[in-house]
Amino acid sequence: MSELTVGYAAMLEQFHPTEAVDLTAYAEEHGFSGCMAADHFQPWVPQQGQSAFVWNVLTAVGERTTGDMGPGVVCPSFRWHPAMIAQAAATLEAMYPGRTWLGVGAGEALNEHVIGGYWPEAGERSRRMFEAIEVVTKLFTASLEGKDVKHSGEFFSMETARLWTMPEQAPPILVATAGPVNAKKTGRFADGIITVGAPPDKIEGLFAKFA
Repeated sequence: MSELTVGYAAMLEQFHPTEAVDLTAYAEEHGFSGCMAADHFQPWVPQQGQSAFVWNVLTAVGERTTGDMGPGVVCPSFRWHPAMIAQAAATLEAMYPGRTWLGVGAGEALNEHVIGGYWPEAGERSRRMFEAIEVVTKLFTASLEGKDVKHSGEFFSMETARLWTMPEQAPPILVATAGPVNAKKTGRFADGIITVGAPPDKIEGLFAKFA
């Protein structure tokens, strides 16, 4: 197992973006390894009072710090076509090479409801997420080779696309999940896993599925 590091979670639902960037820089000055921040459209509860755009904040964090950073997590589906998420992640990594990662999840109605329409059950949301990862991976791979790519799947279509601004190496893709089925699929289709704190036996089982 790699050496343990402790990162800072920038609460964009609770702090103004300028304050969130200041707190992240302060955290790094005091030993934190990096920053993660979630892509929220609104706060968990109104009393928190904020919900800044995660990609703007991460760019500002990149200018103020030297550690790792990434959206933890963004939903590459309902509000966003996965091609747009791929472009955002590639741009961030191009600006801050070797420092970024792309954390994705299946989405929450709290944020995704804004586009209206039917909110699917967990199984469909997971299928959408893994197809979105396929689209992002296709774009990263083809764009690094200077080629266009297409996609036609169950949930997403993409026509003759490439990312014109690419880093030398694509950022790793991490999946947020706490379930064994998705943990196993994450091990097949992504580079890492994001999960919540839990008793050691549950975490070990989850990591075993991922491995």
